[in-house]
Amino acid sequence: MHLRRNRARLRELWLHRILDGQYLTAMSADEISAETASIYDSYLEVLATGDIEALEGYARNLSERIIPRGVQTREVVGIVLLLRDVLARELFSKYGRDSAMLSRVLDAYEPAANRIATTVSAGFVQERERIIRQQQEAIRELSARRQAEQALRALNQRLEEEARRIAHALHDEAGQLLVSVYLALDTLIAQVQPDARERLTG
Repeated sequence: MHLRRNRARLRELWLHRILDGQYLTAMSADEISAETASIYDSYLEVLATGDIEALEGYARNLSERIIPRGVQTREVVGIVLLLRDVLARELFSKYGRDSAMLSRVLDAYEPAANRIATTVSAGFVQERERIIRQQQEAIRELSARRQAEQALRALNQRLEEEARRIAHALHDEAGQLLVSVYLALDTLIAQVQPDARERLTG
């Protein structure tokens, strides 16, 4: 409850530590501020409820949003560990005078905080691997498509060359046929009588 009541101050402290440590360098300060608000609330929700499935869903959603921006795994692990540290220090500050109470609070907090850090980190790594596999598949498909397009262009070029060769051959053969017909007619005309020749040539 104490961490929720002091949300604004603790989140601001955490945000400054992220910015000072130059984590999430692929994101603007405004983007980091928006994400840290959401992460902080989710973190406290898991501490309160222990609902790790909700955290896993949130970690996937966060990863989908920030991986395309170029955020690295070490940065995500770093900011989650920073939050764990900020909150642990706050609990120590709040309950430090009562060692029995501090021990009970930290006994409850530390396993949950470690589980959160592990879950978020694992979710980020899994999502990153999924995205990398998708990108690799897209590259393979693009490469296969380009190869198919190149093969199709080569086939079209061969077909065009074959069509030109056939047209050229037909043109030559037709020309030879016409010459042969003309020569045959000329020979025939020479063999017929002169008056028939005049009728044929006239």
